[in-house]
Amino acid sequence: MYMYYLLAWKLKNEIQHDTPEHQHSIVQKTFILALDGDSNFRPRAVLQLVDLMKRDKKVGAACGRIHPIGTGPMVWYQKFEYATGHWFQKAAEHVFGCVLCSPGCFSLFRANAIMSPNVMSKYTVNATTPKEYLQCDQGEDRWLCTLMLKQGFRIEYCAASDAKTYSPESLHEFFNQRRRWMPSTIANNFDLIMDGKLFVAQNETFSWLYIAYQSALFCISLIAPSIVILLLTGACASAVPAVSYRLPFDYTKLIIY
Repeated sequence: MYMYYLLAWKLKNEIQHDTPEHQHSIVQKTFILALDGDSNFRPRAVLQLVDLMKRDKKVGAACGRIHPIGTGPMVWYQKFEYATGHWFQKAAEHVFGCVLCSPGCFSLFRANAIMSPNVMSKYTVNATTPKEYLQCDQGEDRWLCTLMLKQGFRIEYCAASDAKTYSPESLHEFFNQRRRWMPSTIANNFDLIMDGKLFVAQNETFSWLYIAYQSALFCISLIAPSIVILLLTGACASAVPAVSYRLPFDYTKLIIY
């Protein structure tokens, strides 16, 4: 939010006496690089994002491929999670429709997209309901991208642009991070599904087939924890059959058949 005010002040002082065409051109060519304090990247990675943004003026944000670094078992798990949930999923979103989130640890945003009236005006509003708290305050980067997508901007993923960031090394830190990320993702995905007609009408990269794809992923994410519990329970029942788990029916047969 503060960067938005600084950007508006700087552009106003520099181009206030220029022609409207030149002002629009300057805003289109102005970008903001969002980083975490511990992000590590090379200049070439930023140039690749800039080249991607310059190809199409409708690209409001672009993100690179994030590599988690650190030590310990939690970091090992997150390396696998980033490979499946970040690299593969964003590549699939890029092919099927549009990337939904440009993470704040390494992303490039177009000033024109951020300064759109219906983007920053809604982004800076304080949350007053539980839904707004989950959607707006728990994942600020995802909420900003949702607002940009509603205005017709696209979000691109560049797998050739690599960056590294330190990931949580303890279970407590990891739990606190995902306690923010997961509710925000679910809330924004639910908003995407409920406002599917608006997204399809405003954004050319969205289709009803892509909305159906995101709806399927949304349902899977909701039932995934219960499936894991069923698998663990069935495995324990098979490994130690003498222990009574007070199951209402035979989960092992459900899993096998």
